[in-house]
Amino acid sequence: MNFLRTLAALPLLLALSACVSIDSRALREELDVAATKDLRAAFWNVSFYRSQGEFLASDSVAEALNAPARSADQVYIWLLTDKAVLVRFVTEGKTVHERVYREDVDLKTLPDQRLVLSKKTECGGHDSPGFACGGGTATLFVNSNGALAIVESSAAAGMLGLIPVAIYAKHLALFGRVQDAPPLKID
Repeated sequence: MNFLRTLAALPLLLALSACVSIDSRALREELDVAATKDLRAAFWNVSFYRSQGEFLASDSVAEALNAPARSADQVYIWLLTDKAVLVRFVTEGKTVHERVYREDVDLKTLPDQRLVLSKKTECGGHDSPGFACGGGTATLFVNSNGALAIVESSAAAGMLGLIPVAIYAKHLALFGRVQDAPPLKID
């Protein structure tokens, strides 16, 4: 009888599909607490390092933050207070997009000063035989080399036909520092 139960359960176990992709460097990248706590700098919008493997990390700050500014040259980040961060994307000196992240809305400042920005949870099937919901965060900090580090954590779960599917990823992208951001001017 146990053999028949095991035989019957085997297809159910095989039907559960999960994928996990974690860049170990995302877990061990060193934080510069002082530089992150007083963040006011300009960085290149395109990464010089990004996780490879099952899934790729974002190749631009704009992509990591779901901002409509992927072609921007640089991104300026100002820590306005410990409860607000302004991110401005610039091309040839002109602002192409900016957004303020606020505590208790879409920003959380961790005790070690890392800035965790929430990504919108999205659901859909997009004309496929499945349906899924997914979301995540982008954790920003300045690393020990002065680069902007963005650790993207994302998770999704859904159904592909009758098969349950789950995905979890944690990836790292690094962006070179250009200079200190200029004194803040609100356009």
